[in-house]
Formats: sequence, structure tokens, C-alpha cells
Amino acid sequence: MNAIKTYFISQMYHILCDVRCIVLKIAFYVSGSASRLIKLFQKDSKILESTKLIVFDNPPFRTLQSYAKEKDIKLIEIDYNKLHLFKKERNQYLSDTMLRYFKNMQITHCFCFGRLLLIGDLLKIYQNKIINFHPSILPLFAGNKAIDKALESKSFLLGNTAHFIDEGMDSGPIIMQSIIKASEFKDYENVLSMQIPMIEQIYNYLENNAICIKNNAVSIQDSINYPAFFPNLNNKSDKRKQMKVVFVGNRLGVLDEILQSNLEIEKILIQKDSYAHKNTRLTNIIIFDSKEQLLDEIKHSNFDLLISNGCPYILPVSQLKKPHQLFINIHPSLLPKLRGKHPINGAILFNTNAGVSVHTMSDEIDRGQILANITIPIKNLSLPLLYKLCFRAEAMAFKMAMKNDFKPIKTKPYKESYYSRPNEIKLTLNSSNKKLIRTINAFGMESITASIITNIGEFRVLEIKKIKNKFLKSLRIMMQNYEIIESYEDKILLFKDDEFLEFRFASNQNLANLKSKVILWGGGKLK
Repeated sequence: MNAIKTYFISQMYHILCDVRCIVLKIAFYVSGSASRLIKLFQKDSKILESTKLIVFDNPPFRTLQSYAKEKDIKLIEIDYNKLHLFKKERNQYLSDTMLRYFKNMQITHCFCFGRLLLIGDLLKIYQNKIINFHPSILPLFAGNKAIDKALESKSFLLGNTAHFIDEGMDSGPIIMQSIIKASEFKDYENVLSMQIPMIEQIYNYLENNAICIKNNAVSIQDSINYPAFFPNLNNKSDKRKQMKVVFVGNRLGVLDEILQSNLEIEKILIQKDSYAHKNTRLTNIIIFDSKEQLLDEIKHSNFDLLISNGCPYILPVSQLKKPHQLFINIHPSLLPKLRGKHPINGAILFNTNAGVSVHTMSDEIDRGQILANITIPIKNLSLPLLYKLCFRAEAMAFKMAMKNDFKPIKTKPYKESYYSRPNEIKLTLNSSNKKLIRTINAFGMESITASIITNIGEFRVLEIKKIKNKFLKSLRIMMQNYEIIESYEDKILLFKDDEFLEFRFASNQNLANLKSKVILWGGGKLK
């Protein structure tokens, strides 16, 4: 009885969907890095608008989480380890979960980039509605590690196959295939990236209900291809697709944009022990820990575009650059304002707008033509937040420059300045309140805190805020200058020069002497 019911539901579903120009509700099943999915969404808004569900079984992945939230797409994350599921149990759990959400959300089709096998009622009810993208020219090299198997066998061709999923292993009706010569193989992405135009074409076929299946074979209505076949999916009319890129730096935002673009990555050079080194999931990277090693890697690279983002060394561009090459840098300031190593600190210190500039590189520090820029007002922003926003803006500005084909733009004639912070930042408590606030807040991070010298010791301070309050104002006649009003948590409230200042101290220091009614300084010189 259950089998009859399942068959009936399946047939009714197909009848309801069998209408020319159907309204698609797409789901994606993804494992791994989800890079192709994010690239696809950024490239084709039509597919994005139809995507209602993502099933991801390799959590956590913050990029995908934030992207799904931003685009209002339902994201289901499955962690098999937390569920204590073995291999066969995982297949069943995944398939049942997908079927439940497909029914509830009225999903019409699913694109798969996942590792696990789909089984059971899901395949019966969604027969010829779930499409897998396999990195080989099926029926050759079915199963896992298909590209490796093809390379080991010295196959002449590599490629991808889009096929409907059935109960076998990569055995369902083939919709489309793409190929390249094995001699053109550079890395896995070289093969996998060809799946993106395949998805776009298949989406158009589905939307127009143009895919027909008879005797387990696919034909495409109004198409001369049977099944549709792409000998080469690289669009030579797009110059950016031909550009080979070397990335150099210590941050990930711009690198993520490169990975999601049509630029072809030659090398990714990451500074040792940097934020990018500690946080990247990429495996095909080269770690450098000296200028000599970095220069050697650049000299032995074949590229059109070098992108620097957080590179710790000044590159001798005139010695490295070939006539056809372009070197660009992404710098966190509005150039030529605040050239140098620490412009974000400088923006707060000098009370000026922060921002980001993408510019061509020369032998001089942070000079060259501006390709894109973004302004960030600093009002109400702490130093840690300003850092985060500048790094986010770097990715946005790079994307702007890329869309403009890295052509120079006109910018405001900012006054040139330069700032690199000293090794130690110290100031005495009898400095003006304005100077105290700007200097301390310009270095308000545990790793680079400024210190204030008082009559009872030297203290590292993360932040100073001016507190305005009517009740406090009424207490002024009872207060002495430099008196600690209250001490609480990692903070004190100090009365100084007729203003109330809240100090927040860095961790791992003795604050026991900073008690209420203590006079930190009476002015004049310290002994």
C-alpha cells in the first residue's frame, strides 16, 4: 500500500511540474568548501532568486551561513559526528532530511555537490529531479576521487558530467558533459569550475521544461545536442577569465572575492603565522616567512595580475614586473592620505575618515593610480570594529576595481600623509583629555595597547570614554582633580580637568591600587 502511495505521489508531482516555463524552487546539497555554489550565486542572480534551500553537511562554515542569511535562503546544516551516525546511517538520515524539507518547501529540483549517496523514497518521489555534478566523463571513473583516477590512468581527457541521480553509483541519465585536455590540467578547480556554466544552462532547460527522458536517455528540446555537450566552457570573450593571478598577503576577504571570481589563480602566497594562515581552509597555498622566499616565488610564477593585500614587505616592482603584468595593492586608507603600515590607527589618532584604496603598485610605498576606493567615517567606531569594517571594505573595493577592469578612477585630492606606529606608545596622565582619548582609542586592542604613566604606576589602557551625566555633574564640587570616582570590573571613572573619563584597562595587569578616592596625579612633573 505504501509503495502504491509513493508511486502515486511521484506521478502527481511530475504531472504538476510538467508545464512549459515552470516556476522553479531550487535546492542545493553541498559538502566541502561550497566555493562553486557561492561563485554561482554571485554570477547568476536568476538562479539565486529561485534558490530556496541549501543542505550542507560539512559545518560550520561562516561564509555560507552569512551568505544564506543575507540572501534569505533556508540553510540546513548537518553534523554527523554530533549525531553519532555511521556511514550507511548518514546516507539515510541525509536523504530523509532532504525529502522532508523538499516536501514542506515544495522544492522542484535539486543540484548536488555532496559526498554522500542519496537513497530511499527521496529518489522515488524526486525521480529525474535531482541532478549531480560528477568530475569525470561518465561512465568513466565513477565514485570518489574521479579526477585523481583519470590522471593516474593517463586519460587524454578530463571533464564533468551532469546527470540525474538514480539508485546506482553515478549511473543516472546523462544531461550534459564538459571536457578539457588532460595536458591543460592545473588543479582541481581547473576542472570543477566548468560545472558553473553547465548549471546555468541546465537551469534554463529546466525553466523551459526542455529536458525529456526516454528509455533512460536524455534529449533537449530545441537543441541540436543530444545530450548537450560542451567541448570547452571557457568564454574567451571575457578578458578577466584569461587573467592568471598571484595573491600575496595575510588577510582573507580579498582572497575570497578572487576565489569567487572568474580570475584564474596561479599561486596563493600567505604570510606565515598570519591571520590568513591560521584561519584559511585552503590547502593549495604556499606559506612564506621571508622576503627572499616571497620574491623567489613571484619571479618563478607565470601571471598577469599580482594582488597584494597585507603583504609585509615592500616589493621591488620595477625589477619584478614584466610589460604585460599589473601589480595592485589594497590599502586600508584613502590614499594618498595615511600611507604606511598603520593607517587604521592613524585615522582614529588624527580624527579623520578611514577607508580603503585599490591602487597600482610602484617601488614607492602606497603610491600609484587609484582603481577604487571606499570611505568609512570613524564616528562611534572602536578600533577593533574599525579594523573589521576596513577589511570588509577591502573585499568590496577590490570587487569594484575588478568590475571596472582595473582601470584608474578620479578621486578627491586628499592631502598626503603617512603613519606607522612606534614600537611603544606611552603618554602621561596630565596630557590633555582630547589627546588621551584619541591616543588610547587609536591603539585599543590587546596586542597594541598604549600605556598611561601615573604617580602609582604605568597601566595599559584599551579605551577611554567621556561620560556625560546630570547626576555626575552635580557631584563635581565634591571631587578633586585626578580623583578616581569609582572602580568596577576592568574600569575606573576618573574626574579630570572638569570632565568624567571612563578608563577600560587591558588584561593581565595588577589594578588593585586603582580604588575609589585615590588621587592619580596632582599635575606637574612626575618624580
